[in-house]
Amino acid sequence: MFTVIGMMLSGIGAGILLRRLTLGWIDRLVGCIVWLLLFFLGLDMGGNPDIVAALPTLGLTAMVTAITATAGSCLAAAILARWCRLKYEAPRDSSGQQISLLEPLKGSFIILGFFAAGVLTGYFGLLDKLPIPDRISFWTLCILIFFIGISIGHNQNIFNNLRQYDRKVLLLPLFTIGGTLVAVTLLSMVLPYALTELLAVGSGQGYYSLSSVLIAESKGVELGTIALLANVIREIITLISAPFLPRIAGPLAPIAAGGATTADSTLPVIRQSCGDHLAVISVYHGFLVDFSVPFMVALFCSL
Repeated sequence: MFTVIGMMLSGIGAGILLRRLTLGWIDRLVGCIVWLLLFFLGLDMGGNPDIVAALPTLGLTAMVTAITATAGSCLAAAILARWCRLKYEAPRDSSGQQISLLEPLKGSFIILGFFAAGVLTGYFGLLDKLPIPDRISFWTLCILIFFIGISIGHNQNIFNNLRQYDRKVLLLPLFTIGGTLVAVTLLSMVLPYALTELLAVGSGQGYYSLSSVLIAESKGVELGTIALLANVIREIITLISAPFLPRIAGPLAPIAAGGATTADSTLPVIRQSCGDHLAVISVYHGFLVDFSVPFMVALFCSL
């Protein structure tokens, strides 16, 4: 996490130094790196036999949990946006024209396509003979965050735009966590799992690697697998739905949906959907929610 934050700050510093230059190519490069990152995520999933074997039996529970947790956090974000009087402003291109809904729709299908291609490639072992570095996904993410930082630092009006927002927007991490926990509590009434178990899964907030390990060690492999799948699915839901969520639940909804991932893997689509000014809020939100995950998961696992 601190490496990712360091890359972001380095990128912002570089962007400030490069303000005299035109960097229109940055957004196109960021888009390509996002596709590559999603391919690697799919590759990791498809190449993991435990995840593949669990999909038929535990996948539905994980899917329902992920959708419910994401919806709860989005509803809480909508309430906060209304309290702060934040309104959705449709994204515009460089000429000032409003971007058609078809553009984000196309982007979502491309993201889903690269992820699916990665899953199939990993499942059939098509790249097994290639010397792929162990942490290639992480370093791809670091490169991505660095270039996003450049784009944010290059925007001279970003901090001026932030001043127009009510300070109550800084409560977004609390609303995200609270909305997730309330939604998962309601879900526990219909699923055959204890309330504390589902709260532990929901508290992962998209941080699938850490939360799944903690839950598996404390509550067993079955619940750990559900946690892994549910939090991966939450991240995918955010990546696909981020362009549409502001139209439905307000400008803060994509950030709340991303949970702990909004400072890294889901930041590119959030920035494209919400703008550079809310990208700064996204990083702040991701850092705090990410920090809460080990404490919240450990708490509910101990009850």
